Amino acid sequence: MTGENRRALQTSGNNALRRRESILDLLNERGFVSVVEIARLFGVSEMTARRDLQRLDETGLVKRTHGGAAWSTAGTGYDPSFQTRRQEQSRAKKAIGARAAELIAPGDVVGIDVGTTTLEVAEALINRRDLTIFTASVPTAMALLDADAEVYLLGGRLRKQELSLVGGLTTRALSGFHLDKAVIGAAGLSLEHGITDSSIEDTEVTRALIDRSTYRILTIDHTKFNRIALAAIAPLNEIDCIVTDEHPKPDVDEALARLEITVHVAAVEARPDGVPPGNRRNRVRTEGPSGDGNE
Repeated sequence: MTGENRRALQTSGNNALRRRESILDLLNERGFVSVVEIARLFGVSEMTARRDLQRLDETGLVKRTHGGAAWSTAGTGYDPSFQTRRQEQSRAKKAIGARAAELIAPGDVVGIDVGTTTLEVAEALINRRDLTIFTASVPTAMALLDADAEVYLLGGRLRKQELSLVGGLTTRALSGFHLDKAVIGAAGLSLEHGITDSSIEDTEVTRALIDRSTYRILTIDHTKFNRIALAAIAPLNEIDCIVTDEHPKPDVDEALARLEITVHVAAVEARPDGVPPGNRRNRVRTEGPSGDGNE
């Protein structure tokens, strides 16, 4: 090996070490980072990003998950702020929001849950004049300020980290209404534990939305599959359809099919650098209530 080649190899190794340190910093701040995000942030291939996560997994500091990795000390109670989550999987969430909005029919009374993905649904409904919307999310209400729909912001105590309204006032307010559809979010979905969230208080409001609605739409990006958070929201059989950006692994996909849960996969725009999203099977198993058949 020449001196030049040896120096190039050493530089490459140093770059990998610095990159992995930066990945650890991201995980310490957010609790989760995706392969796609690592590749974009550090200008490397997704194969290199996966190799970095594998090396970090071997240290015990990181736990590999579907599509990325989680900080191993981020237990089920990990609860990142609204603003932190708003930056995660932003393209996927926007696509999910647009697809979920297509499932809302004219004249629907809709409950929109707190969260960053459900906020994207609200933003996709801004130009709809034929809806009545209930929400306990301050950002959602703000996004709908100029909407033509009738918007009701439920009362309650302000939970500052989520910018949501929670407590008995909120759930009691919902008890007096019937909703055609509920658009809900979650921090995790697993076959054993159903859908879960990191906030006990927000979960109570989500549960109330489910109880007061005829049709329940779960909006989650692919990183939430096979994850478990602190508080149980509902078993999977209480969900009618899921809107996501990638199909789950075959075992989850098959379980959802047995429960007759429709899975809509939103088409995510390519990143600005021209790299398309990961391999996605853009299909839907069955038609939803306002769906347009197979995608």
